Amino acid sequence: MTTDTSDLNSITRVMDDPEGGRLSVEEIQDLLGNEGGSLESFGRLRTIGLGGLGAVFSATEPGLRREVAVKMLRTEFRTRRRFVENFIREARITAQIGHPNIIPVHRIGCSQEAGVYFTMKRIVGRDLRSIIRELREKKPSAAPFAPLGRRLEIFMAICQGIAFAHSRGIIHRDLKPANIMVGNYGEVMIMDWGLAIYRYDRDRADGGRRIDLDRPPHEDVWPGESGRDLPAGAVRVSGTPAFMSPEQASGKRDLIDEQSDVYSLGTILYCLLTLENAPVNPDRPTDQVLYDVERGRFLRPRRRAPLR
Repeated sequence: MTTDTSDLNSITRVMDDPEGGRLSVEEIQDLLGNEGGSLESFGRLRTIGLGGLGAVFSATEPGLRREVAVKMLRTEFRTRRRFVENFIREARITAQIGHPNIIPVHRIGCSQEAGVYFTMKRIVGRDLRSIIRELREKKPSAAPFAPLGRRLEIFMAICQGIAFAHSRGIIHRDLKPANIMVGNYGEVMIMDWGLAIYRYDRDRADGGRRIDLDRPPHEDVWPGESGRDLPAGAVRVSGTPAFMSPEQASGKRDLIDEQSDVYSLGTILYCLLTLENAPVNPDRPTDQVLYDVERGRFLRPRRRAPLR
């Protein structure tokens, strides 16, 4: 798994914790219900990915001696209540929607050195963004994905995973090629459920077993630095602008539902067909990208990539 700074093209802003809360290791363990255990017993930790709020490491799990991926918050967020609670919530959501195309979570715990963490299946491969870029640049490493049929198989696997999540009342809210891992042996995994929301009334679990979460997520605050005159403390939907649905881009949180994810799936399909970075230009200022998304201002695939 690789992550680069382009993952940070998001309107998620790191603000001072509005609750002013800092948590000790003991308090975090209380939030976990004393689940999991220490990370100190894991062996051979090495970094495999860095994001805006978290980091991912590979490690050897004690006992079973298998290689796993370990996700933890970056140092500056490890004791801040809102980030810790959202991190725990991400782990619990992901763990409760078991599906072949959703990354499995194994355990959660709290370490004196690293704070709260959770372990996942270790996928050896590349994210879909990297594959699309390599196809565009005609690199030999991307040759297995050159046939359109293979790319559509990947897309169908993503759709199956999201369909299952929707059946459990979960809306991802941050679908994009960078959040899809493709393993060396064909595995397709949807990653990064940190912005997911849960709708209890839409959970169609077999046997009536609903997802068990303590509270809704803390929403990120966007104080209008991209040029919009928003009141201080206005709540905005987080995500990656170039892959958002129009209702997300306009901040209409009450309109966000399964169709919002379906729209984002469409942006992934657009990239798979055209081999472009996104339907809109993601390198423009954030407020301009949001404006284009809200109004559907993007080139149709046949115009964007007529030779494909």
